[in-house]
Amino acid sequence: MGWREERLIKKKGIKKTRLKKIKNLVTNKRIRTKEREPDLWKEIYSKFKIFNKKYKNFREKQKIKKQKEEQRRLKEEEEQGLQDQEQQKLQEQEERKLQKEEKLKEAKERRLQIREEQRLEEKRIKEEQQEQERQNRIYKERKARGDRERLKQLKKVRQLRQEEVGKIEIKIFGEMRK
Repeated sequence: MGWREERLIKKKGIKKTRLKKIKNLVTNKRIRTKEREPDLWKEIYSKFKIFNKKYKNFREKQKIKKQKEEQRRLKEEEEQGLQDQEQQKLQEQEERKLQKEEKLKEAKERRLQIREEQRLEEKRIKEEQQEQERQNRIYKERKARGDRERLKQLKKVRQLRQEEVGKIEIKIFGEMRK
């Protein structure tokens, strides 16, 4: 008997005979379990318990791995989205820059076209003025020629008249003399 059993006996006042039977039962049970063949179901259960624990660990690791993969994928998608936004922003800036350059180019072309039109208009006006001056010169020349011709003719007419007047005077003097 051990000291624990003695203490129990003192506390409860249990008789020793009864304790011996209990002790014998416990030792007999130990002996019987040692002599008996191992229980296959218990062994299978313990093996399954180990396997189940390893499977749970495996599943937990897989779950953690999937979560990490999902987080990594989400992070990559977010980064890709940010890159896409940045690229789109740059593209929009480039488009605005090209549109601005196009507008400036169109404005420059319009100014050049207006200048060309003004130059052509000035050239046309100058040519018209030159043509008008030429026409005026021709008119003046013709008028002057016409005036000279008229003067010549008037001179001729005067001469002829004077000759006629002279002839008539000669006739008149000649008749008077007679």
